[in-house]
Amino acid sequence: ALGTVTLAVGAAAAAFAGLVAIGFQFAKSAAETGASIFDLSNKTNISVKNIDLFRRAAQDAGVGLDGVGKILDGFSTKQDEAGKSTSAANKNFEDLIVKLARIEDPAKRAAAAQKAFGDKAEAILPVISRIGDSLDGYGKRVGSIGEISEESAKRSKTFENSLLILTATTKNLAGSIGQQLIPTFQSA
Repeated sequence: ALGTVTLAVGAAAAAFAGLVAIGFQFAKSAAETGASIFDLSNKTNISVKNIDLFRRAAQDAGVGLDGVGKILDGFSTKQDEAGKSTSAANKNFEDLIVKLARIEDPAKRAAAAQKAFGDKAEAILPVISRIGDSLDGYGKRVGSIGEISEESAKRSKTFENSLLILTATTKNLAGSIGQQLIPTFQSA
């Protein structure tokens, strides 16, 4: 009977450890996304909210977060080249989404996207189609599930930084332990 209880406790502990590992992977994945959005917001001066809405539309269009970063980098570069204020980037981005969405002629829309986003224009057109007339309108249509707020993006960045420190500390600890064990294995 004691063996059965021990097996049951062991199985429960293993199941719990598995759930914790899965939960950690969910948290890590969410933190990576939030931290990337936070970094992109700081780099482009586009709000976390607008980047997140754009990311969600891009994801629906089959464009990953890396692609979103490249698109927004292209927008940011074009803003810089045009001498536009980086402090106005968020408003310029919102206005551009509306402007592009309202151009009915596909060739004219593509040309306007090319002017605004450079060589990333082709990737943005399906995203614009999903967004429609405004980012806020798109946000209302898709709802708030999976939404990343400014605060959660900041927490994600802090968590990501903590993971980097933990990883470095763990590697250093493993190296130190390994160095202490080398003489033991060499004398054997």
